[in-house]
Amino acid sequence: MTTMARLTGHVFRKRLFSWRNAAFLLVVIGLLLAGALDQLASWQRLSTSGLAAPSGEEATFVSPVSSLYPGSGRLNVWDAVTGTLRLSGEMLGGPLFLLRAMTPLLAFFLLLAGLLCAYDMVSRDLETRLMDSLLGLPVDRRVLGLSKAFGETLALVMTLAAGCMAALIAVSTINGLGWTLQQLARTFVFLVILGAYCFLFVLLGMWISATARSSQKALWICSAVFVLALAAHVITESMISIDRANLPEVPDLPREVFQYFEDIRIKGFPESGVAPPEMEPYFAELDAYSTELASYMRSRYRNERWWSFLSPPGLLIEVSGVLLQDQYYDVLDVFYSPELERRPASLGASLRQSVPEIVWLGLLCLALMALNIRTLIRLEV
Repeated sequence: MTTMARLTGHVFRKRLFSWRNAAFLLVVIGLLLAGALDQLASWQRLSTSGLAAPSGEEATFVSPVSSLYPGSGRLNVWDAVTGTLRLSGEMLGGPLFLLRAMTPLLAFFLLLAGLLCAYDMVSRDLETRLMDSLLGLPVDRRVLGLSKAFGETLALVMTLAAGCMAALIAVSTINGLGWTLQQLARTFVFLVILGAYCFLFVLLGMWISATARSSQKALWICSAVFVLALAAHVITESMISIDRANLPEVPDLPREVFQYFEDIRIKGFPESGVAPPEMEPYFAELDAYSTELASYMRSRYRNERWWSFLSPPGLLIEVSGVLLQDQYYDVLDVFYSPELERRPASLGASLRQSVPEIVWLGLLCLALMALNIRTLIRLEV
């Protein structure tokens, strides 16, 4: 263990202060800063347009079906939660909302970054004949290989964490967004999960490098893996896309009720406070619709979440949807139901909900570690 720790530290320091890592840091900061500023601009446009909830209040998605699009139930739940945060008078979730909005991009960017960091990890040493000297050292091959993977991943994750925090702190300072202890804890846990996600693709890139034995060939294979992962994610989502014909029918908004709400929006609440007689039956229909929609989306979500296991980016997006919000005990609570009992959000509840995805990510890492060990043991110089 001491030898592995020393070798890991050596690789970590070498990679951390490399030009490649500096470029990676600048790209991370640039991407996150641009994305966060774009999300803030979107929120500010909604705030000034009158579509957002009053300051300090949460947006109420009376009819989330209006935001549903041809996609899976999981992604629609993710989008509905993001929509409630974006439409709030004060940006609920604060920095969590900004990091959440950037996760779909990060999922594919880190997949590519992990592969590119490791595609020549073994093949380069074979091509330069350095592997002859390394294998001549009194160190187990497994220790050499895993130390490289651990050191590379640590440098990648430390750089990623520094870039994320720098971008979030900059945007938070500019716009006066505060941080709560729970938001800091959720951000830290998510960065740890991002580390495991990066480790997965560093291991995959390392195995491709050892198997291909040529850096150029390994680079082409890694590029193909990235394209296949992107295609698998798109195909998986299209296969489980929601059929709008199966959704409950949205109750029609009576003209008198619509006019009543328009008058309130333009002139404010009337002094008499008398609502049109069509209001009560409309809200009764809306409650029945909301209950049916909530039941349908809960069923879809629980059946579909296992499909995310086929796509690592989908796995990360699913975890981000649960962890990077501090408004809901269960993200499905975003679909209002009159029978729903609102429970306070907690990090423990979010982690429990994410256990299957986190465990699967860990199992994938262990499987690739075993595959790399087997390949390194059989590696011929």
